[in-house]
Amino acid sequence: MANTNRIKRLEDELQQREADFKEAKKRALLEKADSTRRESDIRGVLKDKETELNISTAQVSELQRVLIAREEEIRRLTAKL
Repeated sequence: MANTNRIKRLEDELQQREADFKEAKKRALLEKADSTRRESDIRGVLKDKETELNISTAQVSELQRVLIAREEEIRRLTAKL
């Protein structure tokens, strides 16, 4: 009888550990999916910011070009005076 009770306790403990393992595995999969989603979101934001940076850099370059052209025009007009 003592062996039967011991075996029953061990079987119950095994079932509990298997259930705990399945739950932990399920949590790990959910966390991995969440982590992957967050990483994808961050990559999207980074890509958008890089695009904004490229546009801003192009605008600055254009403004510098215009400024240089206007400064040259001012020098020419000043020299004529």
